Amino acid sequence: LDSGETWTYTVQYTIQPTDTYPLTNTATATGTDGDNDPITDSDDHQITDFTYAPMLLVTKTGPASAAMGETVTYTITVTHDPASDGTPVLMTGVEDSLGGTATYVSGDTANTGYLDSGETWTYTVQYTIQPTDTNPLVNIATATGTDRDGEQVSDTDDHSLDVEMPGINVDKTGPASATVGEVITYTFTVTNTGTVPLSTVTVTDSIAGTATYVSGDANGDSKLDMTETWVYTATWTGTATPDPLVNTATATGYY
Repeated sequence: LDSGETWTYTVQYTIQPTDTYPLTNTATATGTDGDNDPITDSDDHQITDFTYAPMLLVTKTGPASAAMGETVTYTITVTHDPASDGTPVLMTGVEDSLGGTATYVSGDTANTGYLDSGETWTYTVQYTIQPTDTNPLVNIATATGTDRDGEQVSDTDDHSLDVEMPGINVDKTGPASATVGEVITYTFTVTNTGTVPLSTVTVTDSIAGTATYVSGDANGDSKLDMTETWVYTATWTGTATPDPLVNTATATGYY
């Protein structure tokens, strides 16, 4: 390096999420003089204005289906989007469009309140399915936080489930006419008109009382499935009654 010359060097560095703010780095030049003695000089540079660009990635999971009146638990995880710079995000929280504010469960391994690179924060929220809800039921989770510039960052994810709708139908048959003292047999066929199996299915007649199950449980699981037709019968001995005689059958099941 002769007198009057200026040698130029370049070096590159990728700013890391863990770097200090402001970022100071020092360059050191080293050489040997005519006496073979080492000589050196240093200069530093400071970056005082970082622009951070973290992005959140929200994933929401829950059951594929649930019955009306059932309380559903959703799990929501929040991480850094791999496409972002991964700088820490001060988490504000997670809101669900149906369940409200989600509850933080785990993930802040550094216990700083910041979502750091490599961490996965887990939240849960519950919701009880209402008769007025749409089917399928869709709800959206939104996670928000603040980056090191003070800017808000957020992401959303939705989940859809099928609402299981219960339904039951009973058809009753019997003779068109009978005499006083005659034993009358009524037959009841029960079908499931909903989308969820029914248990503890009973049939009660307003005159003959509780009907007796005859057949129909094809798989033997004691549940009235959507593809099954269950048959019940009940008998009653005719007495002097209003003519015509009207009686009503009621089928009941639980989901």
